Amino acid sequence: MHVEYFCQLMDRTAQHPRVFPALFVDHLKKLILQPR
Repeated sequence: MHVEYFCQLMDRTAQHPRVFPALFVDHLKKLILQPR
């Protein structure tokens, strides 16, 4: 699940490098705030 997400994220990063940090940080926040 997360692997597919990061694969898509990497594809987007190639097109929009400046967008990557914001999306990455936002995703990390979701992972941290989400109780497993």
